[in-house]
Amino acid sequence: NNLKFYNDEIGHDAGDRYIIAASKIIKNTFSNHGTIYRIGGDEFCIITKNLSYAKFIKLREDIETNLAKNNAKDIPQDGRPPMAIACGFALYNPDTDESLHDTMKRADEEMYHRKKELKGL
Repeated sequence: NNLKFYNDEIGHDAGDRYIIAASKIIKNTFSNHGTIYRIGGDEFCIITKNLSYAKFIKLREDIETNLAKNNAKDIPQDGRPPMAIACGFALYNPDTDESLHDTMKRADEEMYHRKKELKGL
């Protein structure tokens, strides 16, 4: 979350540092559970096997714990928002998903819902 703010208001060097820090947190959290892909500017996709929704929630909590530690080290002094990562989850369903993109779309919808929650909307 907030990468656009960092790029537009502080500069692309700050945005690059933001992406690198976020990717390290994602990697440290999910690398033992699947393969991580960067699919867009600040969007990542993790393909896993045998990951339950309950386990995903635990991993999402781990991300939020690691973000809090990261943000405590880098307390914004200039009005910039703290780093945040919104995550979504979806299981591939062969009965309804024609492709991986259908699964990703459902995960994206959950991620946007979580993003609103994190922003208090």
